[in-house]
Amino acid sequence: MTSSNDSTYTEVPASVRAASALADTVLESTSLVRRLFAALRRDRQRRETLRQLRALDDRLLADIGLSRADMHEVVDRLIRRQA
Repeated sequence: MTSSNDSTYTEVPASVRAASALADTVLESTSLVRRLFAALRRDRQRRETLRQLRALDDRLLADIGLSRADMHEVVDRLIRRQA
């Protein structure tokens, strides 16, 4: 039988539990921020790619196998594949 003074088990202080919970929250927030910035980068890349494709004339688009009607779909697939 162990006594209440047995040092093999000590309760984790509330301050340590609070610090651990805070660390978990910070890590979750960091992950959320990273996902947000990744989404913003993908959106910027999508808009820039579309801007560049729109600048091409129809003949050049046809040379690379695109039509203006297909641009959004093709760029969206490309961006999703890179994510």
